[in-house]
Amino acid sequence: MYKKILVPLDLSEYSFKALIYAEQLAKLSGAELVLLHTIHYVTTYTWDGPAGSRDEGCINEKQKEIADKILSNKSEELRKNGIKASYVIGKGKDNAEKILDFIEEEEDDEIDLVVMMTHGRSGIKRFVMGDVAEKVVRGHSKAPILLITSQAAEKVTVT
Repeated sequence: MYKKILVPLDLSEYSFKALIYAEQLAKLSGAELVLLHTIHYVTTYTWDGPAGSRDEGCINEKQKEIADKILSNKSEELRKNGIKASYVIGKGKDNAEKILDFIEEEEDDEIDLVVMMTHGRSGIKRFVMGDVAEKVVRGHSKAPILLITSQAAEKVTVT
């Protein structure tokens, strides 16, 4: 049924609970899991005369190293369990936008399903922090999206 499942992760223990659900779906369907993490970049400005310049590509290399190590280990663990797995570390200012961009870029090898956590924030916290899951649901219609709620996440343990 599914060939390629995207699992956006913020590398928190909470987000890895979505991976447990995605892993079960991959086992049942033979799908590949693609783990996606976004590192926020920093815009820097330099003074080069009247025009100046702007660089939107500066990312924290230490963060990238940590993400690469974690995702590499998770992918290897999944492969040892018989699941085809890969990972991508993207850079961007907005997690939801990066997820949506990644889905759009995968035209030839289309994403069949997106499995992600929703932190379940409401009220002022949601307004201030935003809700990545909601932005992805509202901005995307190419593939089904399975949202794992905080209540469902409490039922599983990350190992």
